[in-house]
Amino acid sequence: MCVTRIYGASEKSAVKSGSGRATIIAGVWPQTQVFRFKTTFGDRAQTRRIDNQFKELILKSAILNRMTHLGMSNSVKVTG
Repeated sequence: MCVTRIYGASEKSAVKSGSGRATIIAGVWPQTQVFRFKTTFGDRAQTRRIDNQFKELILKSAILNRMTHLGMSNSVKVTG
């Protein structure tokens, strides 16, 4: 038996509106990104001041995005 959890909305509203699948996808993707961020950089900021923490998180997010894009393959349409 497969158990599906709906994130971000109640089950009744998702079933009522038909947006259950979109809600699940929208909830799972950010959790994966947060897990990747925490395993790469740790779960705490290294700086103490709030303005420096903000800069640190922006920099770490840019680094993570760069690593993600480097790992993606380039798709090319084959004609012929």
